[in-house]
Amino acid sequence: MIRAAIPAHTDPRAPHPPSEENQIPSTADRLTVNGDPIEYVSQFTYLGTVIAANASFTAEINQRRAKARAAFAMLREPLTTKLLSLKLRSQLYRTLIIPVMTYGNETWAITSNELDRLETTHNNMCRAVTRTPARLNDGVYCVGSATQARAAAHVPTIAQYTETARLRLLGQMARAKGELLANIDTPVTAPRTRGIPRPSWHEMVTIDMAHKNVTIEDAKNKNLWKTKTTFPR
Repeated sequence: MIRAAIPAHTDPRAPHPPSEENQIPSTADRLTVNGDPIEYVSQFTYLGTVIAANASFTAEINQRRAKARAAFAMLREPLTTKLLSLKLRSQLYRTLIIPVMTYGNETWAITSNELDRLETTHNNMCRAVTRTPARLNDGVYCVGSATQARAAAHVPTIAQYTETARLRLLGQMARAKGELLANIDTPVTAPRTRGIPRPSWHEMVTIDMAHKNVTIEDAKNKNLWKTKTTFPR
C-alpha cells in the first residue's frame, strides 16, 4: 500500500470543514500506482522518520525523545555506574544515545519549543551520566546544573548538533552536481496553522550560516567548510 500525507484537518470528524483544495478525493478520483490505490493519511513513517502532511516536526520530535529515553533505559547501568570512568560513560552516551535522539536532524526545521523539549531530555540524561544533581539537598533547583553536566560529559547541546548537521548537508548539496540548491526553499503546500508560522529549512540553515559566519561559497571547499562549521569538542 502506497501512502500520501494529507492535512490532518481533512478528517470529516474535525471541527473545521476542509477547504475545497484539501478535501480527500473520492474513491473514483483517487490515484493508483500499478493498480494499487494510494492511501491518504495525516502522517506516516518513512525510513524511521515521521512525515506529516502539515510539515510539522512535532510527532517526529516526540518520537526521537521517546526512542532516546528507551535506549537510555536499556543502557542505564553502564551509562551511570561508578565502575566505569566518566570519560567512558560519556563516550557511550555520545555513541549510543545521541545518534538516536538526533537521527535525521540535518533535515529539521523545528520550533524553539520543540528544540527546548529535546534539550530537556538531553540535559536530564547528561545529569544521569555525570551524576550531577538537578536539585540541592534542600530541594532547591540547581541553576546551571545542565551546563555543568554537558561540560563534564564533553557533549554539546542538541542545537549545536543540529546546526552542524544542517550545514554538513548544505555543504554536500553545494558541492554536488546539478541544481540542488535551487530547490531548497520550495514552499510547502500545507494549510496555515494557528500561531507563529513554522520556519523553513532554508530559513534555519541561513541562520546557521550567519551564526558560523560562513557563506555558500565556503561550502565548495570541503575542508574549509568542515573546519568552520563543526562544533568544538
